[in-house]
Amino acid sequence: MEWHLPRGIYNIGLMVAVAADYGLTAEQCLEDSGIAASALHNPSSTILPQQELTVVENLMRLLPHVPDLALQIGRRFHMSVYGTMAFAMSSCSTLGEGIALGMRYKELTLTLADKQVLAIEDDLTAMIFGDESIPQHLRAFIVERDISAMVNTLRELFGDNPIRRISFRFPRPEYADQFNAYFGIEPVYSAPRNYFAIETTALSLPMPHADPQARQLWETEVQMLIAQRLAKVGVAGKVRDLLIRNIEQTLDMEEVSARLGVSSRTLRRLLIAEHTSFRQLLDEVRETLAERLLSAAHISVEEIASRLGFTDASGFTLAF
Repeated sequence: MEWHLPRGIYNIGLMVAVAADYGLTAEQCLEDSGIAASALHNPSSTILPQQELTVVENLMRLLPHVPDLALQIGRRFHMSVYGTMAFAMSSCSTLGEGIALGMRYKELTLTLADKQVLAIEDDLTAMIFGDESIPQHLRAFIVERDISAMVNTLRELFGDNPIRRISFRFPRPEYADQFNAYFGIEPVYSAPRNYFAIETTALSLPMPHADPQARQLWETEVQMLIAQRLAKVGVAGKVRDLLIRNIEQTLDMEEVSARLGVSSRTLRRLLIAEHTSFRQLLDEVRETLAERLLSAAHISVEEIASRLGFTDASGFTLAF
């Protein structure tokens, strides 16, 4: 889980809505999270993962008499909330391609668990939900919610239940029958890993709304949305913002550090602390903008190269 990256506010709004059914106010749910209740009405609002964990803690503390709360929240999750990502995934050729795209752009994920796709048997492929980075007292809640939400997403994509096996690391809860009714199968509890598995052959199933051209366009929009979110985060975000706004000037590290009021040595150290570098940020910005511009048929490669600070089209082509 990239704990420094911003997330959409949908999960918070969904949790607040479910909690309202039990008499809680938005202010009670958001206590100490740093999230204003007014932000819930702005779909473009973003939060940090730590803020979401605070809201989860509040709900667990205030609603201890609702043991299946996480499952209730997950069941209300819908594919449409992914917005641009939903269109990109839905336009993929196969389910496997759609899952791979979602994993590639995990910055837009609405789950908190660390996900990976892994073949666990010859005929089964699983999505693993790693919970090691989540505080221990919140793990069961987060995993229940996230797996339930993903199951609902797959059902909306295909209109049926493709899940063949579910496994949880935590012990069998008293409300296990709720899981059986919702998932349609008996999960395995106290297992080594959290996961749900589908038949490997299902990865080759054609998507109902497959469209290669639409997929390319939507994926470009996904990349731009990620860039816009990252531009708001930390020192790296400030550097990205400067590079995006001055892309044609090709600012070097000395110029960027001067505009930020620090030495280049300090800027380098700050970026290392955020697990990145000036060169990496410059490449990210150029690549994202290049892909967006290349999708616009009326702009030539030569013009794109000039806009991104390259001296000629061949240099841009080689770099791209």
